[in-house]
Amino acid sequence: MKDFDVVVFHRDGDFKYNELELIENYMKKEGYKFIAIEILKAKSTPILKEVDGKIKVAETGYWAKIGLQFSRGKPYLTFIVQTRGSEIPGIYANALKYRLVRWNFKYDTNELFEDLAAQIVNLCRLDYATKIGVSKLPITLHFAHKAANIKRNRISLADFERGKVNNVLYMI
Repeated sequence: MKDFDVVVFHRDGDFKYNELELIENYMKKEGYKFIAIEILKAKSTPILKEVDGKIKVAETGYWAKIGLQFSRGKPYLTFIVQTRGSEIPGIYANALKYRLVRWNFKYDTNELFEDLAAQIVNLCRLDYATKIGVSKLPITLHFAHKAANIKRNRISLADFERGKVNNVLYMI
């Protein structure tokens, strides 16, 4: 029995075509609903909105549909979400662009878009660097980067257990 409705995949930058095919085939085989989201690396300026006739920086969680954006020769629905907003004193506002690239189910558009924006904001808030105004990526990508660095440096996880890697804070 499943304890979830939909599996959400985050990717820093573009999914490679074979990655999407592997995900789709596996999820179909197992009978899971999924959605694949690309988090775009391009810096985004904070979202502004009109409040009482004045232009102000939007609050954390405010999101907007940008429209279609081309990648790999196809148009993808692209969004922007305020990951740090105007209500946090002393911290600069930040926004994050992302796009939906593949899914295997029908959905209520506004409900899904609202839920995805909230999930991305909450995952960004879990990244410790976001709280001090440095990072704006979801924690899922933060730890994916750490895992990629371990592989890139040819470190095995067993090396941590054997004490060969003397950096207890490496994964933080």
